Amino acid sequence: MIRVIEDTFGTAINPMTKQTEEIKRFTITNGMQMKVQVITLGATITSIEVPDANGKVEDVVLGYDDVAGEYDGNLKIKNIGIIIKSIEIIFERFLDGLN
Repeated sequence: MIRVIEDTFGTAINPMTKQTEEIKRFTITNGMQMKVQVITLGATITSIEVPDANGKVEDVVLGYDDVAGEYDGNLKIKNIGIIIKSIEIIFERFLDGLN
């Protein structure tokens, strides 16, 4: 069963409106010890936890724990290559977990 939980990751100033906006985090889990966290700042994946071949669960994303790490003030998202690889991993692992 897939479960989604929404909470607040932090705040950032929108450079277009100059308003402070809440950055939401969505945590997606399944029944196979897998968890993915995505924030609304550029659809950034901040964490993917998956079990290895021995069942040890580890985070495989080189993400940050706060908005300051993810955001440089110009809406440039850091580590785009890591995000793309993370998306590949999540789809492979979650689809395997559903079969």
